[in-house]
Amino acid sequence: MLKLMVIGIFAAIALYYVPQRKLMRLYTVIALAIGYVGFTFIPGPRNDLWNHFSVVKAYENLTWAQVLEREHYKAYPVAKAYFYGIAKIFHNEHFLPAITVFLAAILFSVTLRKCAKRFELPKRYEVTAYVYFLCAFNFFYLASNIRNHLAVAIFVFFLYMDMVEKKHRILCFAAYIATIYIHSSMVVFIILRLVLLIKNRRLLFFTLFLTMFYTLFQDKIFEVLHNFIKLDILDTIEDKANEYASKDYSVWIVLLRGSLTIAGQLLVIHSCWGYMHNNNKSMIQYLHYTAAFTVFNAVSITNYWLFMRMSISSALLFPIVLAAGYGELAKASAAKQAFVYSTFAMNIVYLFLFQYSHM
Repeated sequence: MLKLMVIGIFAAIALYYVPQRKLMRLYTVIALAIGYVGFTFIPGPRNDLWNHFSVVKAYENLTWAQVLEREHYKAYPVAKAYFYGIAKIFHNEHFLPAITVFLAAILFSVTLRKCAKRFELPKRYEVTAYVYFLCAFNFFYLASNIRNHLAVAIFVFFLYMDMVEKKHRILCFAAYIATIYIHSSMVVFIILRLVLLIKNRRLLFFTLFLTMFYTLFQDKIFEVLHNFIKLDILDTIEDKANEYASKDYSVWIVLLRGSLTIAGQLLVIHSCWGYMHNNNKSMIQYLHYTAAFTVFNAVSITNYWLFMRMSISSALLFPIVLAAGYGELAKASAAKQAFVYSTFAMNIVYLFLFQYSHM
């Protein structure tokens, strides 16, 4: 935890003094520093990373053909290839969380820099979005879980390229599909993206409504899919969905933190909605996706694990909207601004008290 506090203090000072044109260099230094914290993280036996370490150790002495034959991560060949690459290149399992944390941080930083350059955002807007990312993103969970939020970081990068830059669309959709084979929860992200391809507004809202309340139809959906599709990944997705739906959400601190964060995000989205539709049309699709994701996150509160994972994921998705729409937030009432900024503080206090104490 002390290492992260030092990094946070350094970042706060450096972000103030470093000129905007050199921010990418600073972001890289911060990503490397947080990656180093990931490298030094020692997991306990009950931590997911403990199991990941055993997998990486085993892969060091296996050929790719032998790795493919193993049951572990059978439904996730992309994740299996990632673990195998770490094992063969570095021969040290501690590089797994280090590289994962670095990749997630650098992918977000590249996306934010692209956004700032495209829309010629003032430094204050960009830095505010980056500080939000540092405050709200759970690096402990990323380092310990590995697959889920690495997949989200990859997805968000390509989502920005797809919806804002409108470049390499085929590559972007291929990357979306690939993320499913890193972690099955990415199905939710991809479904939302596919729904937003619908041009008819009424059909779009109807489909979004069904998507938001998917838990009501979950069993029927998988029953129908199993009649037509026979894939290992489908069984894994069904198991995960049932696990999320049956979880007891008694951890009220996580729910309270997530709920207040969502409220702050919706305030920002509402503040810049009209402006972006009239003056920043290239951000509209990304704004719609973020809004749909945030609402879906809110209604998933009955599924503890899904709600928690989506709340963490929003720290990679939402700051791009915050950067592009910060000028409109600055025009909002003092009460709205105070509430949004208070979620910054709430998230960082939560992370240091309940998460980073384990690192």
